[in-house]
Amino acid sequence: MESALQVFSKKGYSDTSVEEIAESAGYTKGTVYVHFKSKEELFLTLMDERLKAFKRQMIDRGIDEKGEGSIHSVKELLHLFIELTEKDYWTPIFFEFCAISLRNEKIKGKLLDHYEKWLQLIMAYLAGLKQSGKIDNGIDIRKTSYEILIALDGFHWHKTIHSNEVDLQMVENSVFSLLRLPLKEE
Repeated sequence: MESALQVFSKKGYSDTSVEEIAESAGYTKGTVYVHFKSKEELFLTLMDERLKAFKRQMIDRGIDEKGEGSIHSVKELLHLFIELTEKDYWTPIFFEFCAISLRNEKIKGKLLDHYEKWLQLIMAYLAGLKQSGKIDNGIDIRKTSYEILIALDGFHWHKTIHSNEVDLQMVENSVFSLLRLPLKEE
């Protein structure tokens, strides 16, 4: 998986072949196809690995995935998400894959499944914050979770294009505004 990520990072999704990934990992193309039906499946597996890494990091950092921690943990989660998505040039590869999904219904469906997993993670976290009284009870959890995903994707898109004009504080402000939270914990 690490070899695939390195080749994707270096060449981009479209210009990477399964043969190059296999060669980088020290395998034959046939061996890769034993584990993955296609380059798309390999990439989707990488996306799932990112989600699993995020959950592991949450645990390692003592962030409760049920949202029972402090409001400060919201900032910690945002920082963790940004950290993991900026690692290994993930953002440009991901957006390239999104562009491909616009013309390929099968990939689009799988990408939507992946987004649903992220959405469920955010919803569970926000539900915990809501239940513990840390965020406004009137917040629509599903809608707000989508808005947070939109803010994060928008942050990455604009950070890629306007790297000097976009910073983490902007996405923090957006998410705290969506959650109707003060920017500083009381």
